[in-house]
Amino acid sequence: MLLSLQIFIIAKAQVNIYASPAGNDLNKGTVASPFKTLTTAIQKSLQYKGKDDFILLRAGTY
Repeated sequence: MLLSLQIFIIAKAQVNIYASPAGNDLNKGTVASPFKTLTTAIQKSLQYKGKDDFILLRAGTY
């Protein structure tokens, strides 16, 4: 008898959204191209329903 055991790991996609006082709200929200405001970062995060999304703030005064 041949027993086959398969383990499936369902990984949730993680999304990092970046904001920086030196950014621009027309950017993509990536580490290299961050948003300027937290408001824009939050609006972008709402598009990722069902995914773990993190808003990461770069150093500076907001």
